[in-house]
Amino acid sequence: MSLNLLVPAPINGLQNVQDQSGNVSGLALGKEMTTVLGRDRVGGTLPLVVTGLVQPADFDQNKTWGRVVRLRANDNTSFYDIGIDKTGNLFINSVSSTKDVHVLTITPAGGLILNMAGITLPPNGIGTVDLCVDKTNGRVYRQG
Repeated sequence: MSLNLLVPAPINGLQNVQDQSGNVSGLALGKEMTTVLGRDRVGGTLPLVVTGLVQPADFDQNKTWGRVVRLRANDNTSFYDIGIDKTGNLFINSVSSTKDVHVLTITPAGGLILNMAGITLPPNGIGTVDLCVDKTNGRVYRQG
């Protein structure tokens, strides 16, 4: 289903998008920003859902890495991609990442893999590493 959405006046500041009957949506457009307003309803809606249309074979054929959203500086030389890979891991990539080496990976089971300045924890992404958080400054240290 599609709906023709329009703003009630030329965009000068933030304008709510409305349907043809004048009903205001949760989307507002501005010259330099977009806002989405919504409510998290258990068993119902979320304020924003982004879906990547990916088939499992797309990963095998190197047609996708599973990236869904890019956060980027205006010069396009600094960015972070957020995505979900073939096995369901949530990942964050940077400019230097590859399809298999991510800055941060969170597994469906809650595992955390950090790739910091070329150091992958745990080594090769296999096994576990004991980490300790210093509660006075929030820094994370590897134990052992």
